[in-house]
Amino acid sequence: MKRSFRQAMAWLHGWAGLLGGWALFMMFLAGTASVFKDEITAWMMPELPRAADPLVALEAAAARLGDVAPDAERWTITLPSERFPGTRIAWQPRADVTDLGPRTRREVLDAESGRVVTPRETRGGDLFYRLHYRFEISEPVRRGWWLSGAATMFMLTALATGLVVHRRFFRDLFTFRPGMGRQRSWLDAHLLLAVSLLPFHLAIAYTGLVPIMSTVMPWAVIANYGDERPALVQAADMDAARSAYSRDREDSTIRRHRAGRPAPLFDLRVLAERAGERLGGPIGSITIRNPNDANAVVEIVRKPGGELSNRPRRLYYDGVSGEPLAVSADIGPVAKVQAAMYGMHMARFAEPLLRWAYFLAGLASTVMIGAGLVVWTLKRRSQTERGRLSLVERLNVATLAGLPFAMAAYFWANRLLPLDMPERAAGEVRVFFAAWGAVLLYAALRPSRRAWIETLWLAAAAFGALPVLNALTTDRHLAASIASGDWLMAGFDLTAAATGAAFAFAGWRVARAVRGAPGPAAVHAAPSRERVEWPTPPS
Repeated sequence: MKRSFRQAMAWLHGWAGLLGGWALFMMFLAGTASVFKDEITAWMMPELPRAADPLVALEAAAARLGDVAPDAERWTITLPSERFPGTRIAWQPRADVTDLGPRTRREVLDAESGRVVTPRETRGGDLFYRLHYRFEISEPVRRGWWLSGAATMFMLTALATGLVVHRRFFRDLFTFRPGMGRQRSWLDAHLLLAVSLLPFHLAIAYTGLVPIMSTVMPWAVIANYGDERPALVQAADMDAARSAYSRDREDSTIRRHRAGRPAPLFDLRVLAERAGERLGGPIGSITIRNPNDANAVVEIVRKPGGELSNRPRRLYYDGVSGEPLAVSADIGPVAKVQAAMYGMHMARFAEPLLRWAYFLAGLASTVMIGAGLVVWTLKRRSQTERGRLSLVERLNVATLAGLPFAMAAYFWANRLLPLDMPERAAGEVRVFFAAWGAVLLYAALRPSRRAWIETLWLAAAAFGALPVLNALTTDRHLAASIASGDWLMAGFDLTAAATGAAFAFAGWRVARAVRGAPGPAAVHAAPSRERVEWPTPPS
């Protein structure tokens, strides 16, 4: 039977949303958590002290590096902030003929005293960040990029076709009928979140392709860089084209070879104060190349925030005289566009209020995707399409309720695994995936409606009890954090408690709906009283 254009778009919208929905739910939920990646990492390292004056921390870090690595190739000092209270230092020893090459060493310092702090080994919020954009695939990295790129294209397809399907765009913006039946309520929720946050969805999906553009969309890179390098086009050498593109995106870093003449390093605190005035904001990190050498170079980077670009401004100074170097560190137009779009996606520029807005918008987008997956199953349940429905419902349980439970299990593992456990960080990650796999198995064995209720309650208990677990295993419990003004730790505990309450409410509503729902025979026999505007995709 010939379908109209709108019906064809509805078919494409439904299947694009289903096939990409589970991956997109994971990407959006993990990406939403990554908005507070540094805060999550700090909570998972309760041994870290409170943040101190960055300039005091700078002096202590420089003294520590002077003791442990006076002749290193490079020092890097990341100053403490309200998002991560410790001072992070790293140094790259000079290459040795017996060595495979310089290997970076790292330490975390007490920001005030400069003493070495040994926090528990953890991946922290970095797990969610890597899960978000490369599905936690380490090697080869591009395989994860391809998967996230494909999921993003499903997202853009669903957004474009959704605009065609829903003609009453502005009416959907003000329509939500929770008492009109489960299918209508879920569809209203899906439409309301989709329409109200449409600019956010489009911007996040499109800018999410920018960091992996040279992998998932390499043809523009080859065409543009091939004009000046015909051999690249003739040989179709994608790696060479990507390398040329990457060089144009790099900062104009000032580099000097080691002179081999010892020289004292200029006062870093004075340089940081000067740079702060010129950059118009606080300092985020300092890198010293060739420390304690006549050719030392100090690179001072502005703290992220206040600028859309993902590449904060930086200044270069002579490490011995303290004079600004004549060469200006600037980036080309390719790097500026890429940095602005990447910065828009990552929200590292955002101050706390805007960061919370990103977080809430990401959470709403996650719920929108989940609601679409639920609508897909409810429509087919009412239309007696039972063939593939069981598998989709169980995958919905494992993803929509199981993934949040796995995230809570990851936090539990951080507090309960032995501190001296070998490869402890990897152990936390294994707990995360084991918990997620266990929910998938559980959903496959239980009736889907019972699996929904029980998994939601399980996620509620896991998140709701996190503040209690934190109080039992550390001395930085919620009451102590609030009393001392430590809102980083308190904010995590309060967010965990609120998340547990949200899942408890969801579990209660699902249980209530299941108790009042008719049996399968009644559902199949009863005529539908709802007029759904969305044309039904064929099986």
